[in-house]
Amino acid sequence: MIRKLHLILLFVATVSMVQAQHNRAVKSTHKNALAKGSLNYPVKANNTFKVQMAPPFFTENFAGGIPATWSVTDNLGLGGVVWQFTTTGASYPYPFDYQLSTFNTTASNGYVKVDSDSAIGEQVNTSLTTPAINCTGKPVVHLSFAEYFVQYDVSTGTVEVSNNGTTWTAVHHAEAGLAPDSATANPNLVDIDISSVAANQPTVYVRFTYVADWEYWWFVDDVALYEPSAIDMASQSVENLGGSYTSVPLSQTTPVTMRGKVKNTGINAISGATALFEVVNTATSGVVHNEVVNIPTIASGATQNIASTTTFSPLATGSYKLRMTVNASGDGNALNDVSESIINYVCNDSVYSRDNGQWTGFIGIGAGQGEDGIAGHSFRVNYNDVLTSVSMYLSDTNGIPATGIPVYLTIHPQANDTVHPDKNTVLATSDTIILMPGAIQPGGNWFTFKINGNGLSVVPGLYFIGFREDSAMLAVGYSNRIYTPGAGWFYFNSNTLPQSVNGWSHFEDQGYTVALMIRANFGSTVGIASLENDKVEIYPNPSDGLFLLKLNGNTNKRIEIFNAQGQLVKQMEVKGDRTAVDLRSMADGIYHTVIYNQNTRQRRVLIKSSK
Repeated sequence: MIRKLHLILLFVATVSMVQAQHNRAVKSTHKNALAKGSLNYPVKANNTFKVQMAPPFFTENFAGGIPATWSVTDNLGLGGVVWQFTTTGASYPYPFDYQLSTFNTTASNGYVKVDSDSAIGEQVNTSLTTPAINCTGKPVVHLSFAEYFVQYDVSTGTVEVSNNGTTWTAVHHAEAGLAPDSATANPNLVDIDISSVAANQPTVYVRFTYVADWEYWWFVDDVALYEPSAIDMASQSVENLGGSYTSVPLSQTTPVTMRGKVKNTGINAISGATALFEVVNTATSGVVHNEVVNIPTIASGATQNIASTTTFSPLATGSYKLRMTVNASGDGNALNDVSESIINYVCNDSVYSRDNGQWTGFIGIGAGQGEDGIAGHSFRVNYNDVLTSVSMYLSDTNGIPATGIPVYLTIHPQANDTVHPDKNTVLATSDTIILMPGAIQPGGNWFTFKINGNGLSVVPGLYFIGFREDSAMLAVGYSNRIYTPGAGWFYFNSNTLPQSVNGWSHFEDQGYTVALMIRANFGSTVGIASLENDKVEIYPNPSDGLFLLKLNGNTNKRIEIFNAQGQLVKQMEVKGDRTAVDLRSMADGIYHTVIYNQNTRQRRVLIKSSK
């Protein structure tokens, strides 16, 4: 699917194209100023982290269809669109996501949907109701399910619970907090305490009712009722080690604080619980860093953010993930004790990226003739380095094959994520690639653009890398599993969005919560391994633990020493050109040393052997 960052003045053409494609009648005017074809789809805050419930006493994942014991009702009695089973999602796949995500759901074997978008010009009012569920002997009952609700204007998705089939209590509104042309997270994982209606009741029903007038859709899956344990501490989520980035050159890595979120999903308050953070090398499954953190007392149903007191510093290339395991005395549910980061943190020789390598769509960002358009991402440089090239995943799936289209990139300085890039200052330009028919493979492929000259020498700061082409035919791939507010920008001469400043807007101003597949490549790095103008000599090495370091220059330097597990064991401030490092009290083994000198950084290995 393609999402376009076209100028507002081009939206009319876009609307016509989309509506013609789907043979749709013109919709009546809604309070949203832009028509559906503008493809403006902001999403709610992420709620995709799954906390495994205690074993449910009722569950339905709709594998193969809607069970005969469930009831589907057309509340209007007009024979219109009702709840149905699907494995393919929406009928017209042009909004941002048209299928329920398989992430933390069983959507791969099917789910249920109401697709109002397929009911052109018709009203929809339909209910899906569970069979009677026996909750006798269960004083606390929770309802959980996965959903994806896309709002056009004023549709509603209501979940109700009853203990007699006559009186219903609303417990969830899928549309709550959604503006026109917006959506929940995909998936949005819902967990509701329905004890006030369901506790100890022999017949409990759950009803999903969707009301719309040619809107979008509501997907539902993995419906379950369960009884929480008296004590149940859940490891709800952990942050990605790379933060905003999925891949970072070793020359640009910085110490990482481990962070996570826990939730008391039990009935009672919990005290004295702990969380074990572990950094895992995904290739070897070995733990390279760990720390146990105490969790403060936490009330039933409450969440708590926690963070490590130590940091993890990658010392070698590799792929890493963060794992958090909670421990609470008397915990009655071991199924939710562990969570892991969603995106691996890849430390490599040269590539800086924000995407996770898996494209989920494309954004057409060509400005069109007569427009000086730019779109791209910013990258944070932490140490002196050399930007040698930029890689970008391109497609011509706007429907017109590439025919002699020139494409290039420019690099601009940027003060911070809240201030737009400096368009008038071009620090470097890439070479231009002329894309001819057949150059782009079906589905897209990567292209690498060399930075003109010998590359761009960069110092610590924020840099914007922008994609330039004026044909409006090409599109760049994006990932929607990782997204950083303020990182993506686009510019058009005629940009009149209310949030725009001097023609610049954030991607999220148009609802694009994605990471473009644009990657910065660093070549001959400054500050790592050997530097001709900043040499380090170490002797003896190996030694019994006493090392002499001879450093170049008399500037102030900081030395950090890590053990083989990545734990910081010694830190020193050095003035002058030499110092002694005493590790005689440490265990024998390999120690990684990082020497910081102004904006450069060097790494060395110290080998301690007392034999």
